[in-house]
Amino acid sequence: MIGLVVVGFDILPEAILVALQCMTGKQKQICAVSISIDEDVKAQRQAILEAISSVDEGAGVLVFTDSAAAPAGLIMMSIIDKENIQVLHGVNLTMLCKVVEQREYLELEDLAKLARDEGRKGISWLSP
Repeated sequence: MIGLVVVGFDILPEAILVALQCMTGKQKQICAVSISIDEDVKAQRQAILEAISSVDEGAGVLVFTDSAAAPAGLIMMSIIDKENIQVLHGVNLTMLCKVVEQREYLELEDLAKLARDEGRKGISWLSP
């Protein structure tokens, strides 16, 4: 099964995983990494690498970040060269719900594409 890591500012990663598990039930091979603007970048990078390692059982890891331009996204630029890691920026609940539903059945790259597509579908605009 593909491992999942959510990385972002402050409480966002933990909060989105709480919401996800309220909707889908308890999940295995998933964790959150909070980024603080006060923390050393090397320490943040190491925390992300440890999280990736903790959920990787051989099928790869899909990492979600809050934004490509935020620290989590920038740190992932230096990690993406590792094999069996795919990164999606702009995490949302819609994509995570679909990913936990399908991660046992798809290859890593296919799961990343599905997450991207479902994430886009989860964005809507309401206007009077």
